[in-house]
Amino acid sequence: MDLIKDIVYDKRYTNNNIDNYTQHKIIKDDKTVKEIVACKSLEELLLYKYDYNSVLENEKAYMDNRKIELASFIDEHTEKTYDNFNYDKRFSKNLIQRGLQENDTLSSVLYISDLYNFSIVLYDKMEDKYYKLYSKIKPLIYVCYENRTFRIIDKPIVDIKYTDKLDGLTNILNLNIKDVYIYKKYLKPISNYKIGELVDIAKELNVNIMKNTKRMTKQDIYDAINLSKY
Repeated sequence: MDLIKDIVYDKRYTNNNIDNYTQHKIIKDDKTVKEIVACKSLEELLLYKYDYNSVLENEKAYMDNRKIELASFIDEHTEKTYDNFNYDKRFSKNLIQRGLQENDTLSSVLYISDLYNFSIVLYDKMEDKYYKLYSKIKPLIYVCYENRTFRIIDKPIVDIKYTDKLDGLTNILNLNIKDVYIYKKYLKPISNYKIGELVDIAKELNVNIMKNTKRMTKQDIYDAINLSKY
């Protein structure tokens, strides 16, 4: 098995050329191609869009087998599929593997995003709310959730106001982790710092600590510094 291609680390299957493998499904009987408009699972949508093998495989069998493969790769090829992402110890191999055995867990969505190098903005159309499903900046994709299905959409032309808390996603995703901050932090635990020390660090790193003309809280400054180093 060519792991590089299967896990999509080869540049031929990423970045500018990824659209060659996106949103299409080959129908073997008449050799025509149809566009995948929507999926009942976010994981399914992401794998069909970004995993080049998906255009050749049976839908249900492919999804189930691919998730099992991804879970096994974490043990078999740890350096390429886990260590290089610099995850926090809370985002453990076991947690990811357990998540891949369930449906649409937040841990799986974040992990698949890292494997295929993209970040997700999820739009809940019924509630008219946008959620950032990432903490590290990568090429963005926009996904709309409507009528219990997920589909890729174009970047909205209006300014997006994001919803900070993920609680509103409980009926959409399996929130098996509490947030999207899955990487090792640049700073020590917040209890090691006084707010003045964090302000000084932020200035050294050119991190903005103002929000609506007011200085951020200690927690917000701490988070902003860590995010700047991802």
